[in-house]
Amino acid sequence: MFIFLVLFPAGLLHAADLRVAVSMFEGKEPDKDAGKELGRRMGILCSEEIMRTKGLRYISPTELFRNVTEDEKIMPDKVVDLEKEYSDKNIEYLNKMAEQHKNRRFTNFFKLLDSVDIMAGGTVQRNGPLVRVELMLHRGETWEDYEATIESEEGSLDAKVREKFRELLKKISRPVKIYADRLVDAKESVVRYFVKATDNSDIIVDMKYTAERPDPQTLSVLIFPPEGLKREGVKRYRVKCDGGKLLDITFTFRNGETDSVKVDTPVPDPSNKTKQSEVLTFKSNAGHILKFDFEWDGGDIKSAKLYPAVNPFGRLEVE
Repeated sequence: MFIFLVLFPAGLLHAADLRVAVSMFEGKEPDKDAGKELGRRMGILCSEEIMRTKGLRYISPTELFRNVTEDEKIMPDKVVDLEKEYSDKNIEYLNKMAEQHKNRRFTNFFKLLDSVDIMAGGTVQRNGPLVRVELMLHRGETWEDYEATIESEEGSLDAKVREKFRELLKKISRPVKIYADRLVDAKESVVRYFVKATDNSDIIVDMKYTAERPDPQTLSVLIFPPEGLKREGVKRYRVKCDGGKLLDITFTFRNGETDSVKVDTPVPDPSNKTKQSEVLTFKSNAGHILKFDFEWDGGDIKSAKLYPAVNPFGRLEVE
């Protein structure tokens, strides 16, 4: 048996918005009955911790299974008898339910991914006179993983598991701070920066990232003209960078749509016809540092790469 603690998101959340579901621990024991009993004990223990944690909403294993396999609406904070929930009879019922829907495993898996914010798993087994418990938590929106191993004599096991589980749950359910001016789309990992031009208008920069966390990679960077602009002809804007150098951004419009965007800045040494490079930095309206990395060859721009100094979805925590 395997445990899943599942927290359902509504975008980027604070802990008070998180709903938690607990399933079963996997008992890695030669004696299956002993392993089952250990797994049952850990499942109840973790359920109790979630129930007593302020701001988290508990969902039982049965509610979770029914939601994924039978499209029933989840009822968070439903009164649950944990002894009954983790009884052999109910575990048998859940196993039968899973078997009946095994032909939908692929669909159910992606349905779970769509609704899950945080998943945690665990295993438990005896190691001589000690009991070894492994806790594993994964947060989907940040792709962060937290793991811990507890090895203890059985008499003190529950207290140590409770303490470590509370610690990991607190870390992984912290509010997620996005280091950008605005989060455009949490699911697609799109953020936005507003950059003030010298005429006091706001240039818009959208960046889309991969889903990997905590170090997602940039998929695309798009630069848009100020909102409300009449999109006709050619519009040129200048952005003042650190050190006073100006960055030229030129938009060409055709039929009311943006036809092209050109970014330019003077080459550092016009007399030098070899390869040159320069990184210009400037701040967004919210104070985030952006960098434009230019390369020239023979006086002509060969590449220009725009990126933030801090990855907006990076591993930075709110204190």
